[in-house]
Amino acid sequence: MIDKHGETKIRKLMDSSETRVKPFFTYLFEHYGIGSSWIPTLLMMSTRNQDIAAMISAMDCSISTNKRKQNTAKMFDDQQYWKDCFEYSIAPSVTFLRWLIMNPEKLTWPKIKGIEKVYPNSRTQQMRKSLIYPTNHNDREVVQKYALKQIELIREIGNVVKSSNDKAEAWVKFEGYTRLDCLLETKDFVLAIEGKRNEGVSRSISWYPHRNQIVRNLEVIREYAGNKQYAMILMNKDGVDPVKDDDFTMSLPHLDSISIEDLNKHYLGCISWEQACNATGVDFKILPDTRQD
Repeated sequence: MIDKHGETKIRKLMDSSETRVKPFFTYLFEHYGIGSSWIPTLLMMSTRNQDIAAMISAMDCSISTNKRKQNTAKMFDDQQYWKDCFEYSIAPSVTFLRWLIMNPEKLTWPKIKGIEKVYPNSRTQQMRKSLIYPTNHNDREVVQKYALKQIELIREIGNVVKSSNDKAEAWVKFEGYTRLDCLLETKDFVLAIEGKRNEGVSRSISWYPHRNQIVRNLEVIREYAGNKQYAMILMNKDGVDPVKDDDFTMSLPHLDSISIEDLNKHYLGCISWEQACNATGVDFKILPDTRQD
């Protein structure tokens, strides 16, 4: 029997980002260029909302990362820093953070072995406790007003790459920065890839257990995209899609039904790694079994 330490070690060795996402897309970049020949292929494999996929695939599919703020180790050419696409960090949804602040009764204090977590930063502990367990109603209102001003600092900066770059106090970020496995951006659209292997889709964040990882990522992509089109594809071991329509409703309590339906339309479903390899001309066998291969 494998203990928890052994399970953690195996998960790290078989990390989906290192054994699937990076090897797969690195091969595409190095052998087929910056997207125009293979992004449409991935889009047309969509299992949901094929109309959105078809519309995006007809756009300019050459990725443009020269305006990205992240550093990279290798250039594809003078303008395209393609490794910049991996593990791309995006700010949390300001709209969702505002809703959490104004609805503290919906928050669930994280627990460790059944005991409420104590934050090492005394201000974080104090301010969150004043919001969740106020001594009186006036105390909560004061904290809420202050928190809303702090959240606006995230909005002013925009979708900054690192949380350390924004000036908002850490305690207001009940949902942290999202790190996307792969973000493909052109002048016309933003396409995010969430890659899984044996692990499933996370169905919660610490403070709001109903928040689905895919829906969360899709929402921050929408805010990041601005006036561009946007979409998201899930890639996993067997191509079975774990995301249901109810996940959108439960994950987006701050949005009305029309907005929820619209966001849902930009989720393009799930495809397996083997299917993606066959369609794009990548030999599935080149994807390593572990990080050590």
